[in-house]
Amino acid sequence: MKKLLTKLVSLTPLLCGLLWSSLMVAQQGTENSGAVIRVSYGSNSKDFFNGACGYGTANWGGVPQGKLCAPASWAYDITPDSLCCDSIPAGQLAGKVAIIRRGVCGFSVKAFNAQKAGAVAVLIANHYADGAQSGCSVMNMGATQPQASNTTIPCFFMSRQMAEYVDAALKSGQPVEICIIIPEVRMNRIFFPASSKRTPVSQIPVDTFQFAAWLANTSGVNRSNVVINASVLTANDSVLYNTSLILPSLNASVTDSLFILPGRYAPELPIGTYKFLYTTNSDPVGGVIPAEGRVQTNFYVSEKLFSKDDGATIGFRPGTLGDNWGVGTVYFTNPKVTEKYRVKDLEFSFATNANEVPVTSVQADVYFFKVKDDVAADFSNFDNTKFESESLEWLGTAPYSAGPTTNNYVDQQVELINLTTGDFGVEIENGARYVAAVLYSGDFVRVFHAFDQDVPLPFPSTMVFNGQWFTGGFQGGPSAVLRMYLDLVSTTDEKPLADNVMQVRPNPVVNGRLALQMGFDRPTDATITIAEMSGRVITYEVRDGVTNELITYSLPQLASGTYLVRVATKEGTLTKKFVVQN
Repeated sequence: MKKLLTKLVSLTPLLCGLLWSSLMVAQQGTENSGAVIRVSYGSNSKDFFNGACGYGTANWGGVPQGKLCAPASWAYDITPDSLCCDSIPAGQLAGKVAIIRRGVCGFSVKAFNAQKAGAVAVLIANHYADGAQSGCSVMNMGATQPQASNTTIPCFFMSRQMAEYVDAALKSGQPVEICIIIPEVRMNRIFFPASSKRTPVSQIPVDTFQFAAWLANTSGVNRSNVVINASVLTANDSVLYNTSLILPSLNASVTDSLFILPGRYAPELPIGTYKFLYTTNSDPVGGVIPAEGRVQTNFYVSEKLFSKDDGATIGFRPGTLGDNWGVGTVYFTNPKVTEKYRVKDLEFSFATNANEVPVTSVQADVYFFKVKDDVAADFSNFDNTKFESESLEWLGTAPYSAGPTTNNYVDQQVELINLTTGDFGVEIENGARYVAAVLYSGDFVRVFHAFDQDVPLPFPSTMVFNGQWFTGGFQGGPSAVLRMYLDLVSTTDEKPLADNVMQVRPNPVVNGRLALQMGFDRPTDATITIAEMSGRVITYEVRDGVTNELITYSLPQLASGTYLVRVATKEGTLTKKFVVQN
């Protein structure tokens, strides 16, 4: 999980009219620079890239140009402390890349203090204060402090893994040089192939991954044999899929051109963490080997959670506020599912500036809509004129009021009230589109909703309402933190299958290993669901043509207790209990 930005940002939403392009962002600071940060000492040299285990960028400060190399040094203010929230003695960092700890004051305050002391660039190191983070956690830095507009040097945010490498280099006693290298062929943006950051294991086979990137030639000369490569990787970097495109030439005038790579990947992946890796390279010019361009980002196959984010990085609200404003996320359900599910709980996150709205006073209205079937896949005919759009069927709602212990960016959950029955939870259709939404009104229009800035997801993904719906969301395509969980509609077998269709072996389950012996007379399409006794889905999957086979599940996360396993086909369902003993 990524740590949040210390300041909140107001933006004006822009409409995106293309099916799967993200909005173009004017380059600011180190965003979209594609920089390679090379750390060298003695005979050691290591390159770090934007994304997990590498660095995050800043949308303020200087824009890197070409290649900048300078000695590295920890920066210390007059306290003295490497937080650098106070003035740094003049000249201490002259001609150096400043290494600064994260914490206490704003990022741009630290960077501006380093700049005044002579630094040519700043690297801000992540810390261990947030136990939810890992050594690979990175974030992109935004700021509203006055220092941001006065900072002219490049600034980056280092993951712990990167920061520890730099720190070890500095402790070696050898001179440490850091080079910021801008690739000759840079990826301004990439296409994020998955429809969500976190996708239930049952849903992921429905996605079809296609790959594309927007390139810029920053070298000033024509490049030959430009190779764009895209891969799907496991968490330990095993390649699951790879595709590439070779461009015989790339003109020096290219600044932001889209290139679509050949091939498609239909994933059938178990629960876990995965990566998308894009790289670019080209032939040497004048005997100089070009720096590789690289963008890497994670996606996840989850048990039951639909999420467009993998942790908030910042809070956004419209730049111009009216009587209300809202945000929604679009989710797609698997058309092959034979079980009935409902959405009972929605989860979202927000923050406030304490001098505007106390976070403990926030109120909001939560909505759950179905996108009507006649709405085009690209939302080109979507009615955007009002929040309760004619293109949406309003199915559920929930009032939200913050409590006395509410804090900024802490996940909040609400139970949906079915508008038809008055019960909790809304049954969803398989193969349909849904929008989870939050509306802030009155004094609470000043609330900043939580967003993930990593990589824009395929359109349509996040929608913003501010007088009208903007289906492309905010400029730059950040993804709203607005998630939905699944529950079984019923745990009763109204049309039961034969008892021998599914046997649980062993029962009780030990060592977190559940085995199901399936026994159908003929190949049968089935949906298998593992759930809590309440019906809250733990995991589910769709299987085609099941006959006589043993299906196993690894469930180490389950606490001791009683759970449900359920098989659903077009002919009926069979539900059984199993016990976990740890």
